[in-house]
Amino acid sequence: MEHLWYASFGSNLLRARFEKYLNGGTPARATGHPEHGARDSSDPVDQMVLTVDHEIFFAHSSQKWDGGGVAFLDTAVGTDGSSTRCRAYKITVEQFEDVYQQENGADAPVLLDLDGLGRHGVVEQHDGLYGLALLLSTHDDGCPVVTITTGRTDLELNAPSVGYASTIAQGLMECMGIARDEAVDYVLGIRGVDETLRRSELIDTL
Repeated sequence: MEHLWYASFGSNLLRARFEKYLNGGTPARATGHPEHGARDSSDPVDQMVLTVDHEIFFAHSSQKWDGGGVAFLDTAVGTDGSSTRCRAYKITVEQFEDVYQQENGADAPVLLDLDGLGRHGVVEQHDGLYGLALLLSTHDDGCPVVTITTGRTDLELNAPSVGYASTIAQGLMECMGIARDEAVDYVLGIRGVDETLRRSELIDTL
């Protein structure tokens, strides 16, 4: 298989941020070491938006994002009606391997275990924070829809920084064409948000 759909739900909702994983560089509002980019920096061949029946939450403390929490997707399908909005990019499997590597700060990419992913729905091929590849579905074109999240159960909820939250809201506005207030409401409704993320401050960044 040559291509898959990489489903993003956090900062990679914003195309300009996701492209740092392909072309290299430091995303806006983030700090730290720049991404080194993919072996193949070609643009995605297609993209789409979708909603998945998995809950999104903010946890951990990311120095890249001012110590705030970052987004993860619960691996279990929600039973309480929870859902998450995603933007999926159709990229090569090799490009996905490079994104997977960079998300985890790994020394080198690893060949994606597509067979294991198909059999078990998940494979954990990196030791980093986003070490788990999760199969969400199969597209009508026959390509798997895959995301990257965590397999850890010890992460503490933590509200995101304004910069990270703003990147998600901006991405939602860009890919789904929704109004600013709807994007803000979505972000503020994510589990892990608390009073440290103020609506007025977030709106001021958009």
